[in-house]
Amino acid sequence: MPCPCNELREAYGTEAENYARDHLRTDEVRTEAFEEDLSCPDTGARFTLDFPERTQREPGQARLRRI
Repeated sequence: MPCPCNELREAYGTEAENYARDHLRTDEVRTEAFEEDLSCPDTGARFTLDFPERTQREPGQARLRRI
């Protein structure tokens, strides 16, 4: 099955977290900003996993976006 990274632009919530964990590799983690840069081992496509709606009490929904 071909890698879907070239078609993926954004994913949210559990779908984003599962895709990042199961398919992508971590390149850099910015703990203070709740951000992680990732890349596809097959295509080299680069992504950022972040939590744009986070508050001091809740992390909010994850967002995976292609950069």
